[in-house]
Parts: sequence; structure tokens; C-alpha cells
Amino acid sequence: DRKVHVLDGQTEYAINRAYFKLVSDPKQNPFEFFHILKMDMRFMLFDAFFVNLLQNGAKLQFQTSYWALLMYANLDVNVRWTRFTLCLTHLTCAHSLYRKLIEWVKVRESRIMVREEFRTRMAVADWREYDKLVFFQRSVAVVLTLQFLFQLLCAIKFCMSEWHCESHLWNLLHGCVEGLKVVDATNFD
Repeated sequence: DRKVHVLDGQTEYAINRAYFKLVSDPKQNPFEFFHILKMDMRFMLFDAFFVNLLQNGAKLQFQTSYWALLMYANLDVNVRWTRFTLCLTHLTCAHSLYRKLIEWVKVRESRIMVREEFRTRMAVADWREYDKLVFFQRSVAVVLTLQFLFQLLCAIKFCMSEWHCESHLWNLLHGCVEGLKVVDATNFD
């Protein structure tokens, strides 16, 4: 996924910019620091939800189901290439999750360090901005957890379909599916 590499370093840049604002402010007011990181967390939340969770999740679900249906239909197609692309999709989604998680941890560590240093001097506005940053960080954590669980579900579905079910069809609620009823659309009797 190219988007991961395009955005690589965005959060680190935001952290460095926030530290620069904090150090260059004569009053050393942490409001700007928390504000810059909050804005970066808003962007990370948008990216994690729409790209990581929805787009990558839909891609994984579609490719896993497509692969299972190809195996079930026993068509004369090269299933190895389909399996290969599915594995590549899992790797790119895992890499995207890993990068977001690293960025999330860096922001969290920076936030905690500044909070501990300025705890006694923080005004009400500083605490409000801090609370907003914490809210966005927790929201990103929820989305990343959902992405991890969804990717784990698709990996389990792939493994169960590949090695456990004879029909190569598996779902979470019913386990192995024995087969699908094919309706003949030409017979109207």
C-alpha cells in the first residue's frame, strides 16, 4: 500500500513541530503542543478508520471470500496466484497497522512526558486540549484494535477454509459450510 509510505514520517514531523513550539514559547505553554498533536491524531483517526479499517478490511474480506469460492467451485484457474495475492494483501494490511501503531505509541509517549513535566503549571485550557488529544488517541486505539481483530478473522477464515473444511467454505457463525445451493435461473417451472 503506497499510502503508508507516503505518510511515513508525518507523525514524527508533528511531534518535532510540537516540541519546537513548546521550546520556542517564552511562557512554555503546552497548549500548542497538545493542539498540534491533537490535529495529527484527528488525521490519523481519519486515515485509520477509512483506509486501514474500511478499505483494507473490505479488500481482505473480498479476497478471502473470492479465494474460498474459487476453491469450492474447483475451477481451472491458478489458485496459487490468488493465494499469493491474498497473502500479499495480509502483509500490506499488517504493515499499515504496524506503522500506525508505532506512530500512536510515539504520540502517547510524548504526551505523557510533557504532561508530567508541566502538570503543575497547566491551565484549564491546557487540560482541555490535553483531554481532546487523549480522546482522539483512544479513538485511534479502538479503530486499530478493530482492524487487528478483522484481519485476524480473515486469517482464521483463510486457514479454516484451506485446511479444515472439505468444501473450502467457512464462516464465523456456522463453521464449515457444506455447500451452496445453485439456483438454475433458466428453469421457471
